[in-house]
Amino acid sequence: MAHFNRYNDMYDFSFMREFILTHGAKRRYNRGERFQQEGYQCKDIGLVVSGYFKYTTVTSDGDDAVVGFSFPNDYLCHFTNVFKNQPSEVSITAGTDSEVMTVSANEIKAFFSKDSDMKQKLSDIFCHLTCEVYERYLDHYRMSPTERYLQLINRHPVIIGSVTMREIASYLMVTPVYLSRIRKRLKTNRLV
Repeated sequence: MAHFNRYNDMYDFSFMREFILTHGAKRRYNRGERFQQEGYQCKDIGLVVSGYFKYTTVTSDGDDAVVGFSFPNDYLCHFTNVFKNQPSEVSITAGTDSEVMTVSANEIKAFFSKDSDMKQKLSDIFCHLTCEVYERYLDHYRMSPTERYLQLINRHPVIIGSVTMREIASYLMVTPVYLSRIRKRLKTNRLV
């Protein structure tokens, strides 16, 4: 099955996976426990072993908006802020009891700075991350909420049993009531 985060399917991250599995430590996170707090420097990078995490940012109304997810075999961090040495612009929270292999951000930065080949790989990672974020951004303009919902569940069907409808609604930038209407209409028309 394809990864939730498409950059994992577009680029061979096996070198980073091996580094994390070899040098990392397994850590358990309880549902609601933060891996990373918005506004603080990211201390670790992880690889999700089980469970899932949601990426959130605080809206101008003070609400948490879900901007992304990481599922098993997805990486866990705010890459750009790790390598720019800036505070994270997102919080990363366990959506369910989860396990993660973690390495310190300093270890991963040293790993990527060891030679020109690794620096090129880091550049490639940022390119793929940027492409995915831009594609998601464009999808909000070129697709209706119903089309984005169908794309989401077709690409990652297990999300329905794993993530709350409230989180999916937030990710799609619709209200939970509107998502419920979408789902009811799709079910009535037998499209799902």
